[in-house]
Amino acid sequence: MPTQLHDLVRQHLAAPPTLRITLIGGGALSPALRREAEHLGWPVRTTFGMTEAASQIATESTADELIVLPHWQLSTDATDTLTIRGPALAKGYASLDPKRIWHWHPIDPDIGLRTRDRVRLASSDSHQTLRFLGRESDSLKICGELVSRDALQSRIDTIAFGQNFPAPVLLVPLPDPRRETSLTLVTQSHSS
Repeated sequence: MPTQLHDLVRQHLAAPPTLRITLIGGGALSPALRREAEHLGWPVRTTFGMTEAASQIATESTADELIVLPHWQLSTDATDTLTIRGPALAKGYASLDPKRIWHWHPIDPDIGLRTRDRVRLASSDSHQTLRFLGRESDSLKICGELVSRDALQSRIDTIAFGQNFPAPVLLVPLPDPRRETSLTLVTQSHSS
């Protein structure tokens, strides 16, 4: 994860001389962090994967492109939103409702999983490549975890309303060199 690479670079730790490659996924790797890591000898290659895929979907080659692994079938819609299909795709997922009842949501293997990621796909004779464009506006990555900003804002609004808070409280995402994104609560100050 970029978080761990950030920590290694901040400690000025050089890569072990026998290390052949360092796969970095779970969030965006900033060009500055990559340069610093490579200066310390870390042979960095970025990856694109997801929990529902149980692994990587694409891995950076030496040509600075993410090559889609051959067992994945990827497609995009008109908004460049990614759908994945393949044998390693999860069968479904469980969710817990407010009444603490579990629900199973199967993933149809023929349809695949529509992700929250926007990508650009390209194909050649030998492989397919992927370029990450971003996420749906509601989704953020914090230390490798996908977080719904709208869901968090809704909970904050409920708490603020229940506490009779005198001003709106907004959740603002800010870039963070270690976590990728940090969330900050912002409100208006009222003087008495």
